[in-house]
Amino acid sequence: MTRAAAPHRERFFWSVYSACVVARAVLLATLFVAGAATRAFAQSQPVLELSTATPTVGLGDAFDVTLIAQDTEIPSFPELALPPGMAASRPSIASSRNISITNGARTDRLGIEVHWTLRAAQTGTFVVGPATVHVGDRVWTTRRLTIRVERDTPQRAPGRGPQRPSIFDPFGIFGGGGADPFADGLAQQIAEPQSDPAYELEAPFGAGVFLVAKADRASAVVGEQVTQTVLLYANARLQDPQFSDLHEAPAPQFLRQSLLDDAQPPKLLALARVGGELYRVYQLRKVALFPLTPGALRIGAMRLVMQGPRGGERASKPLDVRVVAAPLKGRPAGYAAGSVGEFTLRAEVGPRSIEEGGTFVVTATLDGQGQPPPRVLLPEGPRFEWLEPDVKDHFEANEAGRWAGRRTFTWGVRAKVAGAQPIGKMEVSCYDARLRTYAKLTADLGRVDVAPRTGPAPAADPVRRGLAELPEALGEVAEPQVLPMARRLDSWVFAVPIAVTLLLPMGALCTFLLRLVVAATVRARRKKPRFAKTLRDLQGEAKGATPVAVEALSARLVQEFASAVLKTPVRGLRDDDLGALLTERLSGNDGAQLLGLVRDARDGQFSGLTGPDEAQARFRAVVAIISKYAGKVP
Repeated sequence: MTRAAAPHRERFFWSVYSACVVARAVLLATLFVAGAATRAFAQSQPVLELSTATPTVGLGDAFDVTLIAQDTEIPSFPELALPPGMAASRPSIASSRNISITNGARTDRLGIEVHWTLRAAQTGTFVVGPATVHVGDRVWTTRRLTIRVERDTPQRAPGRGPQRPSIFDPFGIFGGGGADPFADGLAQQIAEPQSDPAYELEAPFGAGVFLVAKADRASAVVGEQVTQTVLLYANARLQDPQFSDLHEAPAPQFLRQSLLDDAQPPKLLALARVGGELYRVYQLRKVALFPLTPGALRIGAMRLVMQGPRGGERASKPLDVRVVAAPLKGRPAGYAAGSVGEFTLRAEVGPRSIEEGGTFVVTATLDGQGQPPPRVLLPEGPRFEWLEPDVKDHFEANEAGRWAGRRTFTWGVRAKVAGAQPIGKMEVSCYDARLRTYAKLTADLGRVDVAPRTGPAPAADPVRRGLAELPEALGEVAEPQVLPMARRLDSWVFAVPIAVTLLLPMGALCTFLLRLVVAATVRARRKKPRFAKTLRDLQGEAKGATPVAVEALSARLVQEFASAVLKTPVRGLRDDDLGALLTERLSGNDGAQLLGLVRDARDGQFSGLTGPDEAQARFRAVVAIISKYAGKVP
C-alpha cells in the first residue's frame, strides 16, 4: 500500500511546486510592469508646485510666491498670472538637479526654483496664478493660490510693536512709514539692476542668445595690435547659457595671442538693455591680433552651438581691418617689417676679462609692449666672432589689455685679438604706432680685456688628442702559434682555388665600379651649367611681374647665385654672414652691393610700397653684378 501511494505523492508534490514557480513568475512580471508604468507616468509629467508661506497678508505688505518645477529636461520661461490690483517683482531663478534610483533604474530630474515678491494695492481676496513653464515643446500649468489681503495683519496687531525688516524683504528698507513705492495704486515694479550703457544695443542679433564681435580699431599698420573681443548676450529671463562645439574666429593673416585663459568659463561683465529687455553680457574671448601683411584683412566669425530648448548655432559677424605698412619716411636702416610697439633696450656683458680665443656672453633684453623686433644689429669687425643667438620670449597680457613682456637675445662671442678691445654698440629699431614715429634703440657694450694665450694651442682634432692621452701598452704581444693545418695552406694545391674564389668577385666588383665612374664622367661632360639656365628663367619671370614678385625674384636670384658660388645651400643664412661670404669670393665691392640690394628688395617685398620701375631697376642691378661671374659658376 505504501509503495503504490508513493508515485501519487511524488506527482502531487511536483504539481504543487510547478504551480508555485508559475505564480512567482507572474507576480514578478506584474510588479515589473507596474513599476515601469509608474516610472513612465512619473517621467511623462513634470513636478510642479506653486506655494506661498503667507496666504493672509496686510495691505501694502510684501510676500513671496515660490514655484518649483522639475522634469527630465530643464524647465524654462516661468510666468505667473496676476490679478488686477497686485504687482510682482522680476523673478529670481535658481537651478537644481535631483538623482533618484528606483528598482535599479536611475532617474535624473532637472529643476528650477522661482521666487516672486508680490504686493497688493487694495484689500480683498485675490486668486494668484496659475504659473506656467515650458518643458521641451509643451507648456505646463500649476494650480492657483488664494490670497486674502486685510487692512491690519496679525504681524502688525496692536501691542506687538514694530517688526524688524527682513534682509530677504526688498521692501523692508521702507519700514512702516515714509514713501510707499506702490503709493500710486498701480503695479510699480521693484527697482531693477542698473544697465551698463557701454554694452547696450538697439536691437538683438538673435533670439534669446547671440554673439557680438568688436575690434578696438578699424585701421592699423603692419605689426600693430588689434584687440578683438567676442561677447555673448543672453536674455536675463533665461537660464545661464550652455554651449558646445566652439569654433574660433579664423584670422589667417594675423598673428594671434590670447589675452585671457580660453579654458576658463565665460566671465559675466555686466547687465545691459537690448531693445528694451535686460540681457546678461558674458566675455567669451579677448585676443591680440597682429597683422602680417598690408591690405584689407578680414577677421572671421566665431561659431558655437547653444544647448537647451532655444538651442542652435550662433555666429558673430566678421570684422574688416584696413592695414598699411609703416611709412618709408624716416625709416632707419635695419628696421624689420612688423616691429611695432613701445620698447626699451638694455644689454649686459660678462665676463669682462678673458683669454685670447675665449668666449664671453652678451645678453640684450627688449622690454615693452607690442610686437618686438626679430633681430638686433650687431657691431662688426674682425676682433670678435658672434655665434648664433639664443632667443627667448616671455609675453602675456598686462592690466591695460596689451601684449607685453620681454624678448631676450643671448650670444656667445669669441675674442680673436688680445688687448683692451672695444666691443661697439648694438642697435634695434621699432615703430611707435601711438606717436607715429620710429624709435632707434642703442646700447653701448663697452670693452673687454683679452689676455694673450699662455698655454699651447688646442689640438685641432679632439679625437686624436684623446687618443694621445691614452697610456702605453703594458707589455709585448706574443707571436701567435701556427697550427699544423694552417701550414697546408702554403701549398699551391690550396692556394690556387682560394685565390680564384676571392679574385673573381673582386674583379666583377671592380668592373661594375669602373662602369659607374665612366658613366658619371660622360654625364658630367654633357651636362650644361645649371646656374645659367636659372638666370635666364628668373629673368623671364621678372618680365611683367608685380613689384612685390620682382623684389622676391631679386632676393631669390642672389640666394641661387650664392649657393652656386659656395657650392652649398645658403637658405636660412643671415644676411650679414651671406654678405661676408660673398665679399670673400667676389672681387671689388660686388659682395657688399649685392647684400645692400637684397636688404632693399626684402624691405620692398614686405612693405609693398615699391613702385614697378624701382623694383625692375633693382632686379637689373642684381643681374648686372651676377652676369660678371655667370660663365665661371657651374
